[in-house]
Amino acid sequence: MDAEEALEFKFVWENPEAGILCHVKLLIARGERPQLRQPNRFSPCLRDFLSCCLQTDEEQRWSAKELLQHPFVTSAKPASTLVPLINSVMKKKKKETRM
Repeated sequence: MDAEEALEFKFVWENPEAGILCHVKLLIARGERPQLRQPNRFSPCLRDFLSCCLQTDEEQRWSAKELLQHPFVTSAKPASTLVPLINSVMKKKKKETRM
């Protein structure tokens, strides 16, 4: 592990959400393409969207304007459709903490 990797590891350990983004940016800067660990768990549409986002070649990487027109974004249901799912998960977690 070199100094850059050590700093990256420390940052990721202390800031997991920001660390993931940092790791992705570092991979792209090195000319490497981030990979999903279990790609088959995700829809082909999402995998294609991520592929458009994570191109290492800036000329091939989609712009924000283009990404907003991608079927993954345009076919999304309103965020309000998540409310029942969120409520269900919250109820389940409350029951688990009572036990």
